[in-house]
Amino acid sequence: MSVEGFPSWIQDLYPRTRKMDVGAKDRGEWEALVDDWLRLEVALGFDGESPRLGTKGRPPAVGAWIKNARAKTVTDWMKKAAEKAKTPIDKKKYAEQFAQWWDGLNPDWRERVDGRLVTGGEGNWDSLIVPGVNGLINVLAGLEGLHTTADDAEWLWQLRDVRWAMSEMRKAVTPSGTKRAASSDDDHEASAPHPKRIRKAGGAAAAA
Repeated sequence: MSVEGFPSWIQDLYPRTRKMDVGAKDRGEWEALVDDWLRLEVALGFDGESPRLGTKGRPPAVGAWIKNARAKTVTDWMKKAAEKAKTPIDKKKYAEQFAQWWDGLNPDWRERVDGRLVTGGEGNWDSLIVPGVNGLINVLAGLEGLHTTADDAEWLWQLRDVRWAMSEMRKAVTPSGTKRAASSDDDHEASAPHPKRIRKAGGAAAAA
C-alpha cells in the first residue's frame, strides 16, 4: 500500500512495522494485520487526539520503545535491558506481561475462559479503538516482541486474536455501519485519508 501524503509517523512506522522480523511462516498473517491497522487509521482520519492506549500490565520493553521515539524494535530494547542488567531475557515474563496487557485493553464483553480471551463475539469496541501514534500501533510493536519470546502456539494465537480484533474494529468504523471483510480490493482504500468517523467517546485508560 502506498502511504504517500499520509502523516510522517505513518510513513515511518507502517513500512517498518510491516517488515519486522516475525519469521517467514507467519509473514502473510502479520502483513495482513498491519494492513488492517493502516486501514483503520485511514478510516479514523489518523486521529491523534484520542486517549492514549492503556498501560496497565504493559511490558517495560514496549514502554522503552515508545520512550525512545519508537526506534528499532521492542526486541532490540529487550536485549538492551538484558545486557544492561547482565541477565538473559526473561521470555516467559514478557509473554505473560503481553497477554495481561492485551487482555486488559479489551472490552469487558469479550468472553474469557480460564483467564484467556476467546476469539469471537460481538459488542462495542469504542474503548479499544485508539488511533494515532499513541494507539494501536503499540500493540503491533508488542506483538513483534512476543514473536521473540513466546512459543509458536502462543505467538500464533495472540497474533490471530489481535488480527481478529483489528478486523472487527475496522468493520465497526466502516461508513453507514456496513460490515465487510477485508479483501484485496481494499488495497486502494489507503490511497488517501478519509474524513474522521464519528464514534462514541472511548473508555481507554490514559497512559501515564
